[in-house]
Amino acid sequence: MMEALVNGIRLHYVQAGNGIPLLLIHGYPFDLTLWQPQVDGLADANAARVIALDLRGFGHSDDR
Repeated sequence: MMEALVNGIRLHYVQAGNGIPLLLIHGYPFDLTLWQPQVDGLADANAARVIALDLRGFGHSDDR
């Protein structure tokens, strides 16, 4: 898992594959693990550079 610092807030994300970026955003009350089968499948097929993130306050991302 990787993290980015955005306006002082740590956001955790995963990325896999190559190609055009595809951003996967989870709904309430989930986290990025919701997308793991899609991340794995699309990355294995080299269909896209798949990025899934934990929104602020969910999963491993900061809530403040």
